[in-house]
Amino acid sequence: MQRCLFLLFGLLLINAPDVVAQSSRSVTASSYVERGKKFFERGDFDRALGDFDLAVATDPNMSPAYYNRGILHFQKKEMEYALSDFNRALQLDPTLIEAYTYRGIIRHSQNNFDEAFKDYSKVIELNPRSLFGWNNRGIIYLEKKDWQSALSDFNRALELNAKSVEALAARGVAYQLKGDYAQAIKDHTKAIALNPNFAAAWCMRGVDRQHLGDLDGAIAEADLTQALKLDPNDTDSLAVRGLVRLKRGNPNEAQADFDRCLQLNPNFKIQEFFRQHQTQP
Repeated sequence: MQRCLFLLFGLLLINAPDVVAQSSRSVTASSYVERGKKFFERGDFDRALGDFDLAVATDPNMSPAYYNRGILHFQKKEMEYALSDFNRALQLDPTLIEAYTYRGIIRHSQNNFDEAFKDYSKVIELNPRSLFGWNNRGIIYLEKKDWQSALSDFNRALELNAKSVEALAARGVAYQLKGDYAQAIKDHTKAIALNPNFAAAWCMRGVDRQHLGDLDGAIAEADLTQALKLDPNDTDSLAVRGLVRLKRGNPNEAQADFDRCLQLNPNFKIQEFFRQHQTQP
């Protein structure tokens, strides 16, 4: 369920360098970048791409040209092109924190956890007050099953912003995976109070309650049902509710949840899901 917890933000375009004291080539490239940004902000991606391409062709050493083109590819879900542009931007400017941010997101989404960890750590190094950096690096620690390091990062994120719904939800997962379900419920309840529309928090609290001793499963099922009202296509919530319904002696309802889960994701491994929940502490 860690996939629900990415701390994301609006797309960040950056300015071209100040044109003062630059060569005429750099001035022209900067103009292309600035015009491309305006096209991007209007949603005219084709013309924006054309200008960013012209900027790169005019001045191949201008980091913002590659970065902004990478953002455009990211927005269009062309991740390999985006990754290539962010790599080049960072070769030219190793302090460009925004490029580490997006490169980390791409690597994380590709399950390249070691490289994503490096990018998030660099974000923290460049800006120790980055809520994004601490939270998303903590999620990498969850993927690596290093619960204590994850808790440390989430605690740091919450020191920066005690009302971060994402950090509260993620810390709750860390407690859940450690087997501290009571503390997990506290964090997920706080997250829900701050944002009642955060479906993942309802789902995770349902899991907490199932493990903590909701003997007939009614309260856990209610949380999971609320999660599905908010996000009807969430396969995690469907699978967990199916498991709860099965344990409550409602096999037909459980099968309906599992069937819907497989309809949404034919590759969902139900048996593996069962094993994970049977072996979870």
